[in-house]
Amino acid sequence: MRRLVLVITLAACQKQEPAPPPPSPPRAWAAYVESKQPSGNLIVNGGFEDGVAPWFVPDLDHWVRAPEVVTSVARTGKHALRGFVEAAPGDARQMKSGAMYTLGALPFPRHVSFWYRVARWEPANVPQYILFVVVVSGAGGDNYQLRYFVTGPDTMPYKEGGNVAYTLVHKGAPPVGGWAQFTTDLHRDFREKWGRVPDAFESLRFGVMVRYDADRVKVSKPLAAEVFFDDLYVGWAASKP
Repeated sequence: MRRLVLVITLAACQKQEPAPPPPSPPRAWAAYVESKQPSGNLIVNGGFEDGVAPWFVPDLDHWVRAPEVVTSVARTGKHALRGFVEAAPGDARQMKSGAMYTLGALPFPRHVSFWYRVARWEPANVPQYILFVVVVSGAGGDNYQLRYFVTGPDTMPYKEGGNVAYTLVHKGAPPVGGWAQFTTDLHRDFREKWGRVPDAFESLRFGVMVRYDADRVKVSKPLAAEVFFDDLYVGWAASKP
């Protein structure tokens, strides 16, 4: 009887041991994703061929303008996401137009890329830019972010602090017309800005948008920006051109 109790106790202890960490690169996850999407893209509907969903738009208020899926401009396929913002002289608010995407708790992806096309770029005296953001959220709702100023500002418009870090990718106004690609290594960027690659989180959010900030200084003249987004990719391997 004593021997039987000992065996049961050991088995129970073994069950309580933590599961080993996923291999790097996460082959099991990669195989699963590729079985669903041969490209290995963790983003479903990255080309907006099926509308906006499962992308989502933050709650609409005075500073969020809903994007739209259009057929007039597309890099591949027949559709792209259009973001548009504008302001009149004297406006004193922020406005953004774009979409967010949520992933669950999986091994942190390494590569991101997307294409954007600027149709209008009429800045004023306030920060105006194309933004890509990564939000890492924990179980308690706390999060930390890495925001990329893809193009627009001549200098970094904000100081880092709190739960937000920034990267200025391209200085100055973007060229109008023609598609341009944004790509980056998230592992490298998070090590540089936060000291490590995230490994314990509840969810990841990715966002693309065009935005201006006039909450500190009133707009001095008419302002407008129109940007199209297409072929968004997030994965463990680099995307194909």
